[in-house]
Parts: sequence; C-alpha cells; structure tokens
Amino acid sequence: MLVCLVYRKDENYKRTVYACFIQGVYLLELDRQEKRTAENALAPNWWIRFKYKLAQTLIDERDGSTFGAVLEWDRCAALADMILVRPTGAPKAVLALRGTLLKSPTIRRDIEDDLRFLAWESLKGSVRFKVALDALKSAAQTYGSSNVCIAGHSLGAGFALQVGKALAKDWIFVEAHLFNLPSISIAMSLRNMGGKAGFVWNSVKSMLPSGGEAESRRDIDEKTPNAGFRN
Repeated sequence: MLVCLVYRKDENYKRTVYACFIQGVYLLELDRQEKRTAENALAPNWWIRFKYKLAQTLIDERDGSTFGAVLEWDRCAALADMILVRPTGAPKAVLALRGTLLKSPTIRRDIEDDLRFLAWESLKGSVRFKVALDALKSAAQTYGSSNVCIAGHSLGAGFALQVGKALAKDWIFVEAHLFNLPSISIAMSLRNMGGKAGFVWNSVKSMLPSGGEAESRRDIDEKTPNAGFRN
C-alpha cells in the first residue's frame, strides 16, 4: 500500500499510528508465548504498513518476556513502494512500550511493576526502567532526539513518562505519547499511608502467581488505519 510523502498534521491520526505500534508490542509477547514463527507472527502487521521495521526488542530478564520494541523507519520497504523520502513529521525511530498482560508467564512481573508504581509512584526500581532508558538514549544518539518518539500504554505509559523525564535531566528531549497513564491518585493515597505501603507491597507480591492462565488485559482502544503516513 502506497504511503504518501507528507505526514498529515492530525494529532488524532498520529496517536492512532503510535497506538498501532504499541499493539504490535503486545502481540510480540503473545507471539513469543504462542511460539509463532516469522511466517505466522501477528505483531509485524501493526508496523510494516507504516514502513517501519523491528530494530530491537526489549526483554525483561526476570521472565524473558518482551515489554517493548524499537521500531525504525524502513527505507528499503519505502523505496520498494516508490517512496523516496520519509514523510514529514514521521520519526526515524519509535520506542513502544506495552502495558500489563494478565496472562502467564508475564502476570507476576507485570503486576509487580504495577504495584511498584501505585505504592511509590516510581518505576526506577524495575529492571525494565534501565533497559528502556538505555534503548531511548541509544536511539536519540543515533538519530537525534528530534527524530525519536516514545509511546506507551497503561504500565508502559508509566515507564515512558518516567524514562522520558530521566532523559530530560540530561537535556535530551523526545516526543512522548501516553495512553491510559496509570492513575497517580491511588499512588498518593498509598504513599500517605507511610510504612503500610511497603507492607501492602510485600504482602500482595508474595501472593502473586508465577504461572496459570488468566485473561489478557484489554487491548488498546484504537483502530488500525487503512493506510500509512498520509497527507
């Protein structure tokens, strides 16, 4: 499908594109769990139509799950469709971060980080924070911060916000798109409980299952567009 040369300055459409990228990250993990191959994987369909390619997957070393991905503009794919230049306004690289999947084997680590955010309004203690920060720094150094975007849904939005803030402390600023950011009102309430917050964290954490099936968290409320970047 031909992608037009100029990116339409429509924020709603733009966010729909990034929502598709995040949905692709959800499916990257589900593809992994279902042991799908390159021939039948579902995730690539959510970025190849926009002429992007998977450059890096972000892995949680605690359980081996995929929680994020770096997607880069695919110049070769664009040229194959006679697209000679990257659409105006389209980033060279996007760091997309998924939210919680209530499904084995990711449920334990996902909920641990959810509780971490709710109890202390911080995700810096998670191994995912450093992995995401390093990936964003690398992309900014490679392409320039003005050509990089970070996007996240739910828990992923929490990581995107805090990783972006951490990078801003080094005077490196990137565009961010956050979907359904976890509410901080609960976090403030728990924090006011003082020591009880830590007790709640440890108690609930010990009760989290390490396996078993559960339903997946609802998908992002975004529809797949019929075309790529457009006028």
